[in-house]
Amino acid sequence: LLENDDIPEGAEILHFKKAKEKKLTLNAAFKQVFGGYLEPLGYKKLKGKNTYVKLVDDVVVLYVSCKKYHDNFINPPIQTSYIQTHDQYRFMHEPNSYEEKFIQQFVVLFGAKTLYDEDPFSTGSTAGYMLNKIKKYSEIPVVDNRDIDRLDTYSYMKDNDESLTASMVYSLDLVKEFFLPYYEKIHSFEDAINFYADYIQIYYKKEWYIKYGDYRKVLEPWFERRKERKKRLYEKGLRKHKGDTIEDNLKRMQSVYDKFVDELDAICDNEAEFKELNSRLDKNKESNIEILKENVNGIEI
Repeated sequence: LLENDDIPEGAEILHFKKAKEKKLTLNAAFKQVFGGYLEPLGYKKLKGKNTYVKLVDDVVVLYVSCKKYHDNFINPPIQTSYIQTHDQYRFMHEPNSYEEKFIQQFVVLFGAKTLYDEDPFSTGSTAGYMLNKIKKYSEIPVVDNRDIDRLDTYSYMKDNDESLTASMVYSLDLVKEFFLPYYEKIHSFEDAINFYADYIQIYYKKEWYIKYGDYRKVLEPWFERRKERKKRLYEKGLRKHKGDTIEDNLKRMQSVYDKFVDELDAICDNEAEFKELNSRLDKNKESNIEILKENVNGIEI
């Protein structure tokens, strides 16, 4: 290059701006951290989405996704977040004192659905939400409320690659310690049914039981587990309604359970309804298989 003194008189001087350093995006951080952990477990990335999916037993779809957090995006609200600033890590409670432009937040969502569902690749729950359910229904002693709260939202400093990476790693560490031990037990359609029955909610997965076929095989053992757990709660003095007897509670449980089984029986006994439902669910499965084939490289169906 010519020195300034050597530039000919009248020559036009061009000034080039230094290219801005490319910042780490949320999607890239999620792929780097969570993808690095999930891919060896058999998860595949869904094209165009910040989502990893795994097909289990040819019908169950396990997925993990990451999204930016917005105030009305999901319940529950912000509890405890993890921020790196000035090379120090610390817990921050309700970081509302910071100007919004300096703080970014994300959520990691999980789902266990089936190809029979209309949209098994979107909408999910935070690990904290699911752990609340797991704790409520399974008497797990190792999870306390503080750990659960930490699994809902994660914070990092805007335009700070180290902060984003640290928060993403922290998120994965918490998920691996507290949630994945339950989530990774799902190896079959029956496992998925039992996961929701034991930990989340059994009565809104009616279509699953119809497609499973011998639904009493999974419902009856589940109901026995539920009753035994309820008895233990009463023995420990942890009953939900004061003055309520265990006999009254078990009668109500039996009534709800019997009604659910009767509804399943009625669908199976009604040939037209049974045929229509199965046709709709089979079409969902065919459509979802095509989505997987078009959007997931290397998935085996």
